[in-house]
Amino acid sequence: MWLSNNIAVSSFLAPAKVLGLIWNTDEDSIRIETAALEQYVKHIKEITKRSVWEFVAKMYDPTGFISPFIGNFKILLQKIWVKEFDWL
Repeated sequence: MWLSNNIAVSSFLAPAKVLGLIWNTDEDSIRIETAALEQYVKHIKEITKRSVWEFVAKMYDPTGFISPFIGNFKILLQKIWVKEFDWL
């Protein structure tokens, strides 16, 4: 990874990936790539314990930025468990 604070140089550089997140150095912003998650959700035919666990496991977040959302999915998993959904 190569970064620069020179505007002429940095205009040729793509946003950098840091800890699985996309860091745009020009805007000094961090973005989470959701395309893979969206593709996974589009192909789910039936909500099962397995499909929800797989979805939650795909959310890589070492910095804790999306922890509130992951927490909501864990609550959903508890509700699915109580309603005794199938694994498959």
